[in-house]
Amino acid sequence: MPEIQPLISVIVPVFRVSSLIGRCISSIAAQTYKELELILVDDCGGDDSIDIAIELLSNSTLKDRYKIIRNERNSGVAASRAYGMNVAEGSFIIHLDSDDYFEPELLSKLYSAIEETGSDLSVCGYIIEKGISETTPDTIPVPGSEALRVLSTDTERGDYIKEMLANRVPSALWNKLAARELYDIGGISFNADLRDDLSVSPLLVASASKIALIESRLVHYVVYNTSSVSATATHLRLIASTLTFLESRLPIWVKELCSFELLAYKVRIRRRMLLHRDIDNSQLKDILELFPEVNDQIKQRNPERKLHYRILAYASVWGDTKFLRFIRATLRAIVR
Repeated sequence: MPEIQPLISVIVPVFRVSSLIGRCISSIAAQTYKELELILVDDCGGDDSIDIAIELLSNSTLKDRYKIIRNERNSGVAASRAYGMNVAEGSFIIHLDSDDYFEPELLSKLYSAIEETGSDLSVCGYIIEKGISETTPDTIPVPGSEALRVLSTDTERGDYIKEMLANRVPSALWNKLAARELYDIGGISFNADLRDDLSVSPLLVASASKIALIESRLVHYVVYNTSSVSATATHLRLIASTLTFLESRLPIWVKELCSFELLAYKVRIRRRMLLHRDIDNSQLKDILELFPEVNDQIKQRNPERKLHYRILAYASVWGDTKFLRFIRATLRAIVR
């Protein structure tokens, strides 16, 4: 008799993606792994994205295996994923953004890696698509030539979290298939007041007994023109809150292994807020009170690499001074 495969839940928040939702839905319907359910969370975008999805699904292999749930109001990605988790029935969970899409073998390969290695989390590579047409391959999750790699020791998993915090590998959830029990046993959930992927992925990695990394690039990550200064001030505050949350939840061994990366991330976020054009001098006091614990650490090991950012970091330690305001104004004039 053929082996019964476990159900996989694919959770997709939907918000104003009428031009892209068809590609996303089609990529899920085309999966070679068939024991799946699709959960679409309507985040009240006010367009016809959900209507397009329903029309596609009603004529697809998923016509009897999808659910559509609707937020009471626009609530954001984290709240939508939390709502999706509440109704998901799968033994394994993967999240996909509605403007991204999967290769047909993604679920098969991620689940096979879990089964082969006895892991409770598997991760694949991805492809960056800039806009809708230009495509460039990105790096695999971790360096190495092997097709399958298993992380099982604290050091190996800690090193992977380091890579996330340093933005060398994505904390995104669209390339991670996780056993549902990782969320349940670890008490890991989505919080609308936190950055959804950054607040969840490091905890999944820390909680997993084994992690299977496969080399194949199986997710298409669609990005648009962004820059280091383009994030909104609200988004930067969200990341700051998330870093504080992570430190309250990560095991001590992870925080010890990742101490420099956590410091560097905090200093980087504080720098971006200091230079943000929507943040004026009246808000300096609040920004400088973010992560007060980093001030002594900056004196010992300033994590900034560029000289002008190193100077800004040192100036921020001294508080709201004329020198800080001068450095801030100068950098805001030249950094684009």
